[in-house]
Amino acid sequence: MSEIRLRPASPADAAAIAFYEALGGRRAGRFTDPGPLWRSDNIVFVWDELADLM
Repeated sequence: MSEIRLRPASPADAAAIAFYEALGGRRAGRFTDPGPLWRSDNIVFVWDELADLM
């Protein structure tokens, strides 16, 4: 099994979230990136099979 993980910049980025979900991605978690200048909330998306994206 191949797995790929991706995270959009923000949970507020509805267009990115809809795009990843339309490609079959599923939400796998969230985290806060402390960043060098400001903190940002992130959602992690995963696909169980890389072939699903091709």
